[in-house]
Amino acid sequence: MAHISVVRPTNTSSGKPAPVAWLMTHAAGDQGALYTVEGYRRRGLAQWVVRDRLEKDRGGQGVRGHVWVARGNAGSEGLWKKLGWGRGWSVRW
Repeated sequence: MAHISVVRPTNTSSGKPAPVAWLMTHAAGDQGALYTVEGYRRRGLAQWVVRDRLEKDRGGQGVRGHVWVARGNAGSEGLWKKLGWGRGWSVRW
C-alpha cells in the first residue's frame, strides 16, 4: 500500500489549495515521487515531507526506507545527504 504526505499553503481564500510539496512511499519502503513546486523550493518543505512521511510509516521507530536517485541529480543527492542518508549501492538499468 502506498502512502502520501502533502503540504498545502494556508494563505489562500479559494477553497482547498493545491499541494506545493509531496512524497509518496511505496509498499516496499522506498521513497518515491518527492516533489516541490518550483516557487516553493528551498524552504525546507521537502525535508519536512520526508520526515513526516517516515514518522507516520514507521510509527516513530526511527526505521528508514530507501530511495532511488538518478546519478548526477545533485539537488536530490544533496537533500537526502542533509537528511542523513547515504549511498548504499548503485544500480544500472
